[in-house]
Amino acid sequence: MTVEFTVPGDPKAWQRAGRGRFGSYTPQAVAKAEELTALIYRSAARGIPADPISRFEVRLDFHTATHRRTDADNMAKLILDALNGYAWADDSQVDHLDVWVHRASKPARTVVRVSTLTRKVM
Repeated sequence: MTVEFTVPGDPKAWQRAGRGRFGSYTPQAVAKAEELTALIYRSAARGIPADPISRFEVRLDFHTATHRRTDADNMAKLILDALNGYAWADDSQVDHLDVWVHRASKPARTVVRVSTLTRKVM
């Protein structure tokens, strides 16, 4: 199974949870980016339930609007966390991750391809 989808807009990077008077919280920009990613994935997957057993391969192509410095691993973490409970039970099921950052690439967007890994049993 392969699901490919595009998240419009400049890619966001995962940020550490903030701490407030009432405990920790997820920064609002991160929460919104995760919600949008999950929504677009669910639409592209057309009702395929989260798979708690399979192993996955993910390709991420981040197209940023500028040359600004952004950590590829933090952008990838946001996408992988957003798909927890939708593509897989937990992103620890991702065995192969291919990440590309295309800077000053218009239009800004994130192209995501999630594939189930098939392995030969020896």
